[in-house]
Amino acid sequence: TVRMALARKAAEHGRDEMFLNLGESEGITKIMSRTYDMVQVDDRLRSVFKGKDMDAIRQQQTLYMCELLGGPRMYEGRGMLEIHENLKINDYLFDCFVMDADRALHSLNMTEELHDIVISMMEEQRKYVVKGHNKADVQRLVDGKTILDRIGGELNVEAVVETMYFGAERDPRIKFFFFLDKDKLATVKRRVTDFLCGALGGQSTIDVNIVRAVHYPMNIGDHQFDALVENLSTSMELMEVDPDVKADVLDVVSHLRGEITAGATSRLEIARRKTESAGTDGLYKTLGGDAGIVQFVEELYKICLLDDRIKMFFQGSKLDAVKAAQTIFMQQLLGGAVEYTGRELKRIHQTLLIQDWQFDAFLDNARKALASLDTDSDTIDECTVLMETTRLEVVSAVNRQFDVKRMIQDAHRKPLYERVGGEVTIARLCDSMYTAALEDDRLRFFFEKNKAKVQSIKKKMTQFICGAIGGPSTYDPADLRPAHYSMNIASHHFDVMLSFIKEILKTELEIDKADVREVLRALQPVRGDIINGYTVRSEIARRSTDNGLDQMFLRVGESEGVTRIVNSLFSILATDARIKRFFKPEKRDQLKQGVTVFLVDRFGGPKNYQGRDLTAAHEGLGITDYHFDAFVADFLRALSASDVDETVVDELIVNLEPLRSEVLGRSDEVNVVVTKNGQTLLERLGGDDQLETLADVMNEKVSEDSRLRFYFEKSHFKRRNIRRKLYQFMSGAFGGPLQYDNTHLKPAHYDMNITDYHFDAFLSVWMAACKELDVDGEATEDSIEVLNGSRSAITGGCVVRMEMSRKKAQLESPGQLLERLGGREGVVELADKLFTMVTRDHRIGMFFEGAKLESMWQGLTSYLLQAFGGPQDYQGRPLDEVHEALAIDDYHFDCFLQLIHRSQRLLGQDHDLCNDTLVSSRLRRPLRPRAAV
Repeated sequence: TVRMALARKAAEHGRDEMFLNLGESEGITKIMSRTYDMVQVDDRLRSVFKGKDMDAIRQQQTLYMCELLGGPRMYEGRGMLEIHENLKINDYLFDCFVMDADRALHSLNMTEELHDIVISMMEEQRKYVVKGHNKADVQRLVDGKTILDRIGGELNVEAVVETMYFGAERDPRIKFFFFLDKDKLATVKRRVTDFLCGALGGQSTIDVNIVRAVHYPMNIGDHQFDALVENLSTSMELMEVDPDVKADVLDVVSHLRGEITAGATSRLEIARRKTESAGTDGLYKTLGGDAGIVQFVEELYKICLLDDRIKMFFQGSKLDAVKAAQTIFMQQLLGGAVEYTGRELKRIHQTLLIQDWQFDAFLDNARKALASLDTDSDTIDECTVLMETTRLEVVSAVNRQFDVKRMIQDAHRKPLYERVGGEVTIARLCDSMYTAALEDDRLRFFFEKNKAKVQSIKKKMTQFICGAIGGPSTYDPADLRPAHYSMNIASHHFDVMLSFIKEILKTELEIDKADVREVLRALQPVRGDIINGYTVRSEIARRSTDNGLDQMFLRVGESEGVTRIVNSLFSILATDARIKRFFKPEKRDQLKQGVTVFLVDRFGGPKNYQGRDLTAAHEGLGITDYHFDAFVADFLRALSASDVDETVVDELIVNLEPLRSEVLGRSDEVNVVVTKNGQTLLERLGGDDQLETLADVMNEKVSEDSRLRFYFEKSHFKRRNIRRKLYQFMSGAFGGPLQYDNTHLKPAHYDMNITDYHFDAFLSVWMAACKELDVDGEATEDSIEVLNGSRSAITGGCVVRMEMSRKKAQLESPGQLLERLGGREGVVELADKLFTMVTRDHRIGMFFEGAKLESMWQGLTSYLLQAFGGPQDYQGRPLDEVHEALAIDDYHFDCFLQLIHRSQRLLGQDHDLCNDTLVSSRLRRPLRPRAAV
């Protein structure tokens, strides 16, 4: 390809000179005579010339070649296409003739340059000589049908092209080449469709010979060609094209590789060879030395700052310093004597989210900048070659990963909202959900409302679920937490509601199982918002009573206070239609006395209760969760009527909740999803050995997932220990042998900053592991339901700490947090300590290097002062804009949060102040799309 390109280039620049160098007509006659000497003894070509006048053919072909190689017009015969129309010369025979010519040229001691010119000119005639005669042109007929017929005709080709272009326009490896306006893109698609139809055996108005000419100016290399072919292959796969037909189409397209990549391959290789043989001194001088390169970089930056594709990489207060460093690098790269002593390119760019298409945009801008300085095309090519050598240092391997199939599938798949039937179906779902909840003793208490309230709740539920699964919605998800905060909704209540949704979607609404699973996954993330109030209040109350109930008993008013509360309670119970039948008038005084003594004992007073245990006392009464919830609600009203301090109320309620199982006379229920059809979930997942394997796969995947890597980046011994405990926990949770004490779950995770986001990430990795090992889909979903039961235990610590800090921030006066941090001096000291730590940290230190370090420190200090209640001096860009172009993922963010915490602890600040600082800083996690990565 390269030699032919050089030959064509030489021919274009001087055909007269070429003719002279070949020895004019006499020299070309010698070449053709020697070639035909070779042909006459070549058994492979004997059939072509059998019965022909070889001398006449040679003479006519000599005249033709003289004209072709720059001589006078002497050939007056028929055109090449007409001559060879019925000769059935295919590529093999043509190659044999060219090989004979090649041997003839070598025997005449022709220079390499002239040799390549002659061969390239002959090669140009191939398209006329072999057209329609290759066995490959007809060998794809199956039952008399062409590839075009077998793929479904022009309409199907058009659909394949449309899908391919949809992917290509979004594929970061090649999207640079598809930044076209709508009309031009439509024209290109039509031409590609027309061309493919012809290549696959149909009629076409597009000449195959223009493919090279069209693509020659583009820098399309093998990497880009392979990416485009991958998009084509994926498009056919998604359109369910027969595998054999697909293979034939790809084979036809593969023959275009040389034509499409010729420009990049030839021009860049020519420039590379020139640079290798002559060095970069000549290039450096051609560019105007250091001054010329300074001018080039200046022009390049002007273009880049206006380019929406990459301008985000050229922002910030220290742009001049970055430009200066890049100028020095360019001077060295392009042949200057100056030595670049800055950071390695790979280290600089590993912190940036640069993809291939953005690198291509930069190269394109560089070519434009050079062209604007009247640089010749050869010099531009040489510069491009040298800059191209830095691609793999600028575009990291991670940023080159792209799942074409998943992206196209996701984009062309109907939204979940539409697949389940839209708002009409969701409204029916919510009606049935509400009815089911009213009939279920575990949820009935929360849904018994007046008619107007019921309609309002159903409408809000419908709107919320529509929004959660990708449809339009008027419900603001931010209202979810405050709306449920004061309710005592625990995680098991949420699970019950999800089980209703699952059953209604599957049986009543007959929604596809896969879509049902997707709906449930879409709703899982709001669990934290709905149970947040109960989780926080319960945990705070539990912490207050961990060291005994003495203080709670004192604050409730001791025995007299409890008696007063019970008196108020029984007055309320007597009128509560839901449960008054359990407190009949003739037994009310006796019950009141017994309840008073029991609660005094329960709330930390004298241990005088001598009555029966609660299970025996309530046996046979038919008490359900609904009745217990009603009793607790009445107890809350009694506390309010007795003016009990709000800080004690939660402690009292938390103290009552464990009595539920005793009053209802039940032990912990076995989750119905754990055992189905006589099989435990462990057995349905594949048994103990399979669970061991799943634990191994999980252990590998979590260490590679940026959302979870921070928590699993441990020593080999600790990783093995975590893997063992994970297996033991799951074994018991899924119905196997109990090997892990679940009471250890909460304390083990309490001090970690594990949020619902991390928990959901863990579940997504678990799903991926199950899919990898071909675990049954229903068993996988059931396992997720079981694992969700441990969510509160794992995320509870972080939820409580953050909520307490949020409440404290709302109650504190402006500047109070700043004062607790030690004022301006304290924040500056914290920023100093933090920057010392991050610049030394191998995990994230690369983000804190280079010319911008000083300005970063100043910006962070100003930002923290402002966030903590100090002067509003921060003048920098918004954080999301600052970090838009940086390759910061969850792992880096979690490391940064850890270093903030360590910095504060080293400065003697307690854990509560650390939590308050984190909440007030308003630092947000860098949520990045993962669908196609």
